[in-house]
Amino acid sequence: MNERSDGRLALFIMKMVPDMRLVSVFMIITGVFSCLSIVGLIAGIPLIMAGVKLKNAAAEFNRYTAGENPQPLDRGTANLKEHFRMLKWHYILTLTALLIFAVLSVFIFQALIYFLAGIGVRQ
Repeated sequence: MNERSDGRLALFIMKMVPDMRLVSVFMIITGVFSCLSIVGLIAGIPLIMAGVKLKNAAAEFNRYTAGENPQPLDRGTANLKEHFRMLKWHYILTLTALLIFAVLSVFIFQALIYFLAGIGVRQ
């Protein structure tokens, strides 16, 4: 890359790092609150891991903008890739748990209706 595009990339990354840090903290906090329930563990753990990877990527990008070494850019990009992979698993597991919960809710609601109808018939 030439000097001009390197400067634009560094400026772009400098503007992005504070947002990455803030979002990573929100993701970690949300993941911790999700893990307070047993069902929430399914989606909470990948969310915490994604938040940690995003926080690590922000730290590496910050190191890149502070120096001339391109290694932190490579590590930051790798952490960002892992962040998106964990986020993908979070969404897949959340949607799967939501579908299972919806199906179970229909069966439980149906059983409740039959139970209440049976009580009304006996009286």
